[in-house]
Amino acid sequence: MPLQTHLHALESSGLIYLAATQPDLEYLFRHALVQEAAYNSVLRQDRRRLHLAVGEALESQYANQLESYSDLLAYHYSRAENWDKTLTHARAAAARAKRLYASTEALIYYDLALTALKHLDEATTEAGQPSRQWSQRFDVLSERQGVWTLVGQFERGRTDLEEMAALAREAGDDVRLSDALNGLANLYQNTGIDDPRAPLEEALAVKRRLGDKRGEADSLNLLTTVYISLGQIAQGLAASAEAHDLYEALNDTDGLARNEWSLGLTLYEVIGDYARAIEHLDRSLTLSRQVNNRALECGNMMVIGSANVRLGDYPAGRGYLEPAIEMAKQIGDRPAEGWALLYLSWHDRELKEFETSHARVQIASDIGKEIGSDNLLWYVLLSLTRLHLAWSRPHTALPFAQQTYEFSQRLSVWGETRPRSGALLARTYRQIGRLDEARRYALEALREMEAFHEEAVTEPHGVYMDCYRALSASGAPEAPIALQQAYTALMRLADKITDPERRARFLTDVTMSREIVAEWEAFNQ
Repeated sequence: MPLQTHLHALESSGLIYLAATQPDLEYLFRHALVQEAAYNSVLRQDRRRLHLAVGEALESQYANQLESYSDLLAYHYSRAENWDKTLTHARAAAARAKRLYASTEALIYYDLALTALKHLDEATTEAGQPSRQWSQRFDVLSERQGVWTLVGQFERGRTDLEEMAALAREAGDDVRLSDALNGLANLYQNTGIDDPRAPLEEALAVKRRLGDKRGEADSLNLLTTVYISLGQIAQGLAASAEAHDLYEALNDTDGLARNEWSLGLTLYEVIGDYARAIEHLDRSLTLSRQVNNRALECGNMMVIGSANVRLGDYPAGRGYLEPAIEMAKQIGDRPAEGWALLYLSWHDRELKEFETSHARVQIASDIGKEIGSDNLLWYVLLSLTRLHLAWSRPHTALPFAQQTYEFSQRLSVWGETRPRSGALLARTYRQIGRLDEARRYALEALREMEAFHEEAVTEPHGVYMDCYRALSASGAPEAPIALQQAYTALMRLADKITDPERRARFLTDVTMSREIVAEWEAFNQ
């Protein structure tokens, strides 16, 4: 009996229905339970044979567009238990989903690829011997950990990277080992899980020994932000310049985009040279669009927006941050979404839109907890403290200020968080009238500032101003010195802004800047 006759009979019985006629006929079961019952009624060996036949037919019919059908091919070959074919098509399906930022789908196919590798290993590796599939497993883990990082599942990304490093060490493969070490260092830097210097410096030594110029540039690029965040400014800038020269010699546009991003982020976050940071981030934004790196494009828009907020250009800041949030949602980049929301909450706070600011920072807090990002969570606590102080709610601010301070004592990478947290706690105690505690934490923050390189502290003028407020209220003799330090640090940042209008806006439209100038002028009258 012809196939069409069988199909018509099933359709008439109500078991299936015609779902599409173009580009091919497609029938679907009306109920999933009927489909499952029909499938389970077929013997396992027959199911394997049928799935294999479907896979081979698809490969034959769509030989010139296999990638578009890689998900179906991976499914049928896995059911056929043809693990070689499953591995090939699962990796292709995962890579395609990753490019489209379909992260959940990508993770499903990476898992399927690892399952195929496990079966291949069992069939080809003798007991007690190293895996024959280790290099392919390394590569699949490498691709998968990038997706874990994108969706903010940092611990799972760390697990993959640690397994990659172990596989490479066991096999004596220095190339892959250095790649895994770079990945671990990048994860540590972004999350505060551990100190990134050791894996980065080991990776750099390996890359240089191998003569791997691109890998060497990648390690130097990561070291840029690590060194500068730890107060080693000259060392960090030298690493950035060396990485830039290597990427340029290699004609590596993606590398140059990441290099401009690292330098721009460092100038923004650590050195406070917001205007120059925007220049580098603008270049990175252009380059990231050329190579269609949407995650980097999103990151650049996010930080350019925040830099404009810190310069007092609130319309420009909002103009970058809102599209950054939408792009982060589109590509499933939860960390970027959290940071962009946090930065937009600063914009709202400066404009005294306190309810809106609070709503945004609460969502950023939820994301920080979801992805386990200590750096984001610390900034959330800092922002909640400043928000409630600006909102004239010092008693509500106090628990957040205390948590900010306690959190900073646990962070191993970002030493600059300690003086910033202590100074803000001092200011909070001052506003609720607990002056002895205000003075104690202010003096502690000033000692931290003296021990830590001032240029490696974000917005040092704010730290000094918070200390001045606390010391002045408690009658401490150190108060005038703190005010002078606040004004000097502010002018140092302002002098980096070459555009007169932008400089004037920074000094008059940003709350902290305006407070410092007013206090300094009153003190000197």
